[in-house]
Amino acid sequence: MSLISYPFKLYSHIEPKKLLVDHLRNVGNMAWQFVHHKNIKDKDILEKIAYLMGIAHDFGKASVYFQNKLLRGEKTKKARHSLISAIWGYYIVKKYLMNHSISDTDLPIQVYMAISRHHGDLRNLRGVCSEKENLKEKKEFLIIQLNGIKKNIDEVGKIYRVLCKKEWIGIKDCSTEEFFENFDIIRKEIIRDIRRLKDGNVSFYLRFLFLYSILLDADKTDASNSNLPCRVDIPADAVDKYKRIKFRNAEGINKVREEIYSELTAFVEQFNPHKHRIMTIELPTGSGKTLTGFSLALKLRDKIKDTLGVTPRIIYSLPFLSIIEQTNHVLTDVLITVTNMNKLPSNLLLVHHHLADIMYETKEEEYDVSKSRILTEGWNSEVIITTFFQVMHSLITYRNSAVRKFHRFANSILILDEVQSIPHKYWGITNKILKTLSEEYNMWVVLMTATMPMLFSSKERIDLVKNPNKYYGSFNRVKYLIEKSKDLYDIVDEVWEKIKNGNDDIFVILNKVSAVKDMYKEIRNRLDEGNVNNIGIYKNDNHKLKLINLTTHILPKHRFKRISEIQKKDGYRKIVISTQLVEAGVDISSKELFRDIAPLDSIFQSGGRCNRGYEYGDLEGTVHIAPVIRDNKSLWKNIYDSVLINATERILKDHKRFEERDIRKIMRNYYLMLSSITASDHKVEEAIKNYNYGDLREFRLIEEKYPKKEVFVEIDDDAGEVLNKYISLREIKNPFERKNKFLEFKRKFYDYVISVPEETITKLGLSPEGEVYVIHRNDIESDLDKSIGKIYNLETGIIVSDNSLIL
Repeated sequence: MSLISYPFKLYSHIEPKKLLVDHLRNVGNMAWQFVHHKNIKDKDILEKIAYLMGIAHDFGKASVYFQNKLLRGEKTKKARHSLISAIWGYYIVKKYLMNHSISDTDLPIQVYMAISRHHGDLRNLRGVCSEKENLKEKKEFLIIQLNGIKKNIDEVGKIYRVLCKKEWIGIKDCSTEEFFENFDIIRKEIIRDIRRLKDGNVSFYLRFLFLYSILLDADKTDASNSNLPCRVDIPADAVDKYKRIKFRNAEGINKVREEIYSELTAFVEQFNPHKHRIMTIELPTGSGKTLTGFSLALKLRDKIKDTLGVTPRIIYSLPFLSIIEQTNHVLTDVLITVTNMNKLPSNLLLVHHHLADIMYETKEEEYDVSKSRILTEGWNSEVIITTFFQVMHSLITYRNSAVRKFHRFANSILILDEVQSIPHKYWGITNKILKTLSEEYNMWVVLMTATMPMLFSSKERIDLVKNPNKYYGSFNRVKYLIEKSKDLYDIVDEVWEKIKNGNDDIFVILNKVSAVKDMYKEIRNRLDEGNVNNIGIYKNDNHKLKLINLTTHILPKHRFKRISEIQKKDGYRKIVISTQLVEAGVDISSKELFRDIAPLDSIFQSGGRCNRGYEYGDLEGTVHIAPVIRDNKSLWKNIYDSVLINATERILKDHKRFEERDIRKIMRNYYLMLSSITASDHKVEEAIKNYNYGDLREFRLIEEKYPKKEVFVEIDDDAGEVLNKYISLREIKNPFERKNKFLEFKRKFYDYVISVPEETITKLGLSPEGEVYVIHRNDIESDLDKSIGKIYNLETGIIVSDNSLIL
C-alpha cells in the first residue's frame, strides 16, 4: 500500500475534523514559510528547524488517550501531549543537526521549550517547578503516554515517513522506532543538556522567542482554518501625494514643517539597510512627526525591498490610547486619499491594542470572529498601529498569547513615537533587545520624540535631524516660568482671574484625579448659569467658554469626544482641567498652561499642548510649573518616583524662566543626571541569564500601584443594550463560543468601562456582573449639584468622597 493511499485515521482536531497528518504537515509548511520569506541571520538552518518543530509539535496526539478524548470525550491527564511532543521535537532536531555536522547545542533545547509550552505560558528552565524538574518527575507518566502512542505505531511511522521525506531536510526517515527504543536515554539527554547550558544571553532568548512565536502562529492559524491574507503594496510616495492634495500653501510654521519633511525624507538616498539600523528623529512638538515618520518608513520600506528582497511591515507604536486614535485617523486619511478606497482592508492597516476592534476583513473576504482574532493578534497587516505595552510585552514576556506575534518584528520597521515614555530603568534591556533584533533579524528602529532619551549612544544610532537646535529655535512658541509651591486653591484663584479677565484657552494638568475634580467643581461653582451637554461638557454662554474635565474616571467614549471638542474652533474658549492624559502627542492647544511638578520629560511634553500651532505667535504661550499642594501634601507623591522629581527640581532650580528653544539642552542635562544617580532594573536581564523565563511575569512597563477592577457604567440606552448582551453571555456554556461572542461587541463594551482601585469598589458597594462591576442608571446623575448619594456624575465621573485615594 502506498503512503499516499494509506487510510490515516488519527485526528488532531474535531471541530472541524482534521487529520493529524494534515495538521502536522500544514503547521510544518507554514512555519517553514514564515522563516523562508524573511531575511535573517542563520535563515537556512532556522527554516528547516521551524519545519521539523512544526511536524513534531503534536506528536503526542497520536496516543490512544488523546484520540479517545477527542472522539469519545474521555477526559484523562494521559491525553496531554505537549511534553512528550517536545521530547520528540528535541530528538528529530538533534538528529538533523548531527546528520549535517551542525554544532549548535542550543537549538534542540529551544525547540523542546517551544513545543513543551505551545499550550501554556513559559516557565523557568531550571529550579523548582521547572522544565528540568518536570522531565525528572514525569518519567513514569511519559512511559505510559509513549505506550499509548505505540498502539498506533503503524500510522505514526507512516506519518513521519511522509513528513520527513523531503530532500532539503536530508532525513529519509525520522525513525520513530529508534525514538521508542531509546526514549528514556533521550529524556535524560535533555536533562543533561539543560544542566550544561552556559549563562543565557539576549541572543539565545530572542532566537527562542522567534521559534516559539513561529510555532504558535502556524499552529493557531491552521487550527482555526484561517487563510493568511495576501501582502498589499503601498506606494512609497503615498504621503507626498497626500500632502500635495491636502496642503497647498506652506507658510509660517507649515514652511518649517515642510523643511523638516524634506530633510528627513531626503535621508533615504543615503540609507544603507545593512548599516543604518537605529535612527532617531528629535524634533519639537507639533512639527509634523507623524506624517514625516510615516513617509520616511514607507520610503525606507521601498529601499529595503529593492536591496534585500523583503518588504518590511511597519509597526507604529505609541504610549497612549488617546494618541493611537489620533494617529490612526491621520494614517487612515493618508491611505484612503491616495488609494481612493472607501474603507481600508485590515491587511493594509490594522489597529491592535486590548480595546481595539477585533474584526478583520480584506477586499476579498470578511472573516468570522474566531479567525479575525487569529489574524489580528498575529499582526497580519502592512501597517500595524499599536501601543508600547503590546510591543514591550511581546519582547519581554512569559505569556503564550503575547509571544505569538514576535516573529513579525523580524524585517519590520519599528517606529517608537514618544519614546521618552519608556521608563529609565528599562533603557538598558531595551537597548540590548532592539540592537540584537536589528542586527540578527534585520529590524529597523525609528525613535521619535521632542525629548530624546539616552537609549542608544551616538555610535549605536544615526540622528536623522542634523541640527535639532535650528528647529527648536524656529518653534520657539512657549516660555516656561518656574514658580514656588502653591496650594491647589491658589491655582484655582489664579485661573479664575484669568477666566474673568481674558479670552484665551487655559489648560491645567494636575497629578491626581481627586485634585482635578476639586478644581473643576470650584471653578464650575464660580461660573454663573450654564448647561451640560450629553458628554459632560459644561458650557457657559456669558463667559463664552466650555469647562472640560479629563481624567481616567470619565468613560472612554466621553473622553475621546471631549478631546475632539477641545480641538474645535467654535468660538468658545476651552478651560481644560486634566490629569496626565493629554501630556503627549494629543493635538490640542492653549495659550496658557499650568503644570503640577512632574518628571522633566513629562513637563515638556505637557508644554507641547501650549501654543502648539503657533496660534498666538512667538513666545506667546506660557507654561507655569509649580509643585501643587493640597492639605499640606504634594500631589506628586505616590504618583512619581521621588528620584525623578528630585532630579527635575535640581535641574529647574537654576532656571526661573526659559524658552522652548532651551528645552533640548536642559533635557540633556536631566538625562545625564538620571544616568548618574539611578540604576537600571536588572531583573529582566537576570531572568534571561538564568533561563528563568517564568520570572518575566514580574516585568511591568506600566506600574500599577494598586490592584484595579473594571467598572461598567450604564450611562444611557446604548450602554444598557451592551450590558444586556454581556449578561446574556452566561447562557453560552462553551467558553470558546462565549469568548468569540463577546469579541463581537468588545470594543463597544469597553467604551463604557473604567478601571478603579479595588478599595474604591468596596467603598462604593458595587456588585459584580461576571468579571466587571456595574454602576446602574439609577446611581448616575447628570447634574453635578444633585449628585449627593449617587455613584457616577456625567461631568466628573466616579464619585469618591475620600480625597486620599490615589486614582
